[in-house]
Amino acid sequence: MTLLSLILGSVRIRLVSPRPERLVNAAHRINLPFRKLVMTEREASFEILLFRLSRLRPFLETVSLAEEVTLEEKGLPPLLRRYRKRFGFFAGIAVFAVSLLLANCFVWGVDLSGSAREPEEVFAALSEAGLAPGVWSRDMDTDAIARKFLILHPEYAYCGIRLVGMRALVELRDAEILEKHDINDGYSNMIAGGSGRVVRCEVMNGEACVKPGDLVQKGDLLISGIRKTENGSFRPARARGRVFCEAQEAFETFVPFSETETVLTGREASVTSYYLLGKKLFSFGAADPFPLSERSVFFEPVRFGGITLPLYRETASFAEKLEKTVQLNIDRARDIAYDRYTIYRNEDICQNGEIKAEDFLWEEREDGVYLLVKLFTVRDLCREVPFTVLSDS
Repeated sequence: MTLLSLILGSVRIRLVSPRPERLVNAAHRINLPFRKLVMTEREASFEILLFRLSRLRPFLETVSLAEEVTLEEKGLPPLLRRYRKRFGFFAGIAVFAVSLLLANCFVWGVDLSGSAREPEEVFAALSEAGLAPGVWSRDMDTDAIARKFLILHPEYAYCGIRLVGMRALVELRDAEILEKHDINDGYSNMIAGGSGRVVRCEVMNGEACVKPGDLVQKGDLLISGIRKTENGSFRPARARGRVFCEAQEAFETFVPFSETETVLTGREASVTSYYLLGKKLFSFGAADPFPLSERSVFFEPVRFGGITLPLYRETASFAEKLEKTVQLNIDRARDIAYDRYTIYRNEDICQNGEIKAEDFLWEEREDGVYLLVKLFTVRDLCREVPFTVLSDS
């Protein structure tokens, strides 16, 4: 049954006769559209929309006693006629429909992703900022809630809130992790991500606040996003550029001779759960299929006829892991320690600078190998930090 036939109603006409083709010929003569035609030697039937039945009434009145006609009505109009005197039935349907629409206007769950350190504290701060299960979501200002949360928790540099159905997805990023995060638009300053002596400045936008030879500490302003114009006024901008500084750094790591490694076995399982208004209804699959596993969760709202219901589906996927102990000799431990230093050098230093000198100090202990590398580097210390300009309104 199509949506149109469900709303407008449909009727299936069945004629049992020695000449069943009369029913089809009568429909063709009046150009009556029909569907789901079934023809046998003594029977013909098809389906039409209910409001078109009146066009076929003259033919149905000519049916003889030797023939049999049956009408089978379907859809919403016959149902309404059948229960037109049962006010409680329609009141229940109306209350249920209104409840579905209103339930879709609330937040029934909050999910965290990213670098959330203490989930309980984060949930409490989000609730204080205005985001918690049961709050109205239609006119929710997620940007204002995110700004208020960042004021309460300065250890986070980014808070993004996105409403998906009846759930709020919150992404958090640690201030230290976000130092290298690129800002797509808006105003910003460039500050020092470490300490050192300035070697050269390459300013592409903004005003340089340091010069070669200056000593800078972590957090010092290197390039300002406030530019002075020719008429003496100041304009905000997005600071862009690089400030190279020479500094002494150190890298250290320890590799034990006995290590526990975690490997994936290739076995996977999934658990599907359904939630109504934030409350769990039922699940399919084992809750904890493996003793040790990696877990990933996907949320999907349940929709019907283009309307998001106060029901969502949670699919949790599990990948089995096993722990095994590996014994390393001295040469293998030294190789692992040097590999860690190589990754640090290539990813943290060589991408935006260079190494002038490096000194390796190895120490072989009873339980492992210790490596200390003293470095003299020249690299870009700029880290972009956004700021907001408030209007005088």
